[in-house]
Amino acid sequence: MKKLIRSCIICLLSISCLLSTASAQTYSMNPQVQSTEIIWIDNESCIEVVTFVSTSPLLASSKHAEKVYTLKASGATVVSYTLEGWFNYDGKTSKAIDVSSSFDIYQPGWDVSDHEESYSGNTVRGTAVFSGPSGDKTIRGSITCDKNGNIS
Repeated sequence: MKKLIRSCIICLLSISCLLSTASAQTYSMNPQVQSTEIIWIDNESCIEVVTFVSTSPLLASSKHAEKVYTLKASGATVVSYTLEGWFNYDGKTSKAIDVSSSFDIYQPGWDVSDHEESYSGNTVRGTAVFSGPSGDKTIRGSITCDKNGNIS
């Protein structure tokens, strides 16, 4: 009886490890570029927004999306802010289940001075403030998933 219980515990732990590994790699498939948008701030500065969407071969009705907001000034890339969201949907409703962010600094003298991310309902939101030689630049973004898994 002890051997049976021990075997069951080992089996459950093995399955748990496999599932956590599968979950971590669920969205590691090649994300597809969904859209690219340029938002002009002034004559020399813009924010390029590229939206990537990944679907999960393991989890039906689940998506991962990220928007990369890249600040460019006078033709040079200055900083970028990546907002990521994970979503579930079923044709009737959709729900954001997690959010994260990352930053890249390309020009000297720039740094992240503040950032905040959140999720509620079917939307993830984020704000990042970058401090640099020309003052503070704030980047705000959001990602929404509708009931059918469409990302905007």
